[in-house]
Amino acid sequence: MKIIITEEQYKLIKEETLKQTLIDQINVYGWEDTSNLVGGSDDMVKILDIKTPEDYLNLYDLKMVETETNIRFDFLNKNDELLMVYLTDMDELIIDFAKFYEPYIFVFQNKKRGDSIKTTDLKNELKRWFESKYDLPIRRFTPTYLD
Repeated sequence: MKIIITEEQYKLIKEETLKQTLIDQINVYGWEDTSNLVGGSDDMVKILDIKTPEDYLNLYDLKMVETETNIRFDFLNKNDELLMVYLTDMDELIIDFAKFYEPYIFVFQNKKRGDSIKTTDLKNELKRWFESKYDLPIRRFTPTYLD
């Protein structure tokens, strides 16, 4: 059986395949290394059609690992690199500055595109996204270097 598709359908399939490949790469290698493959953050934002902070955040498929003592949850990427830590006793979310927070802020405070969003609004969006996705409340939010 032969299936015939139009050139437009072929382009759409190719575009969706590229998007999925980039999303997979982000989850393995991070935003910065992946964006360098396509000419930088601005180009990746266009390819992935990122318009809102939630669009950006939903690219990440983080593995949630509970510690034996239940005092914290670790959030890892596909390479098992630590991107976030949630401390249950303080309802505090600690986010890796270089691997997660800085690229997130950079994408939405890019003056060249003219669509800058205030840092406090970005933090609130991140907090809402995290609480909704993982059902964990956040009272404190700390970007830092996790290594």
